[in-house]
Amino acid sequence: MPFDERAFQKTRIYLSDAAPETVLADLEAIRQFDQGQEEHLARKRGCVWYLLGCVVSFFVAPASLFVAILSYFIATSTSDSSYEALMVILLLVSGAAFALMVWSIIRIVKLYKIPVFDLDNRRYELATGLVRWSCGDGSKEFVGPLV
Repeated sequence: MPFDERAFQKTRIYLSDAAPETVLADLEAIRQFDQGQEEHLARKRGCVWYLLGCVVSFFVAPASLFVAILSYFIATSTSDSSYEALMVILLLVSGAAFALMVWSIIRIVKLYKIPVFDLDNRRYELATGLVRWSCGDGSKEFVGPLV
């Protein structure tokens, strides 16, 4: 029976009475699964930038929208076209800031919605070494100090 990632996520226990080649393939799948989890954990730690973007846009979006509305009232009362250009630029900045805020919130929610299972590498590396050593397929790799 091949390695079942969902069952392993629930129990974090791997039991098998299969041939050593199958066990080694399953342990390799566990190693790849753990590497993917470590990469996801690193992305989750980088979530600070999304949070910073969300906080900055939380202040920039309303401020630029307020100034754009203010410049609209000034532009309608005067005949100066520079206020109209300022209004358009500020509306674009405000829209971009709102979009950045929404995107940051969605990204943060997606990152924290996925659970992370970071395994200690020794759990599967030791088992891999023991299986290789027991079947005589790499005893040179197993010899050495065990930490």
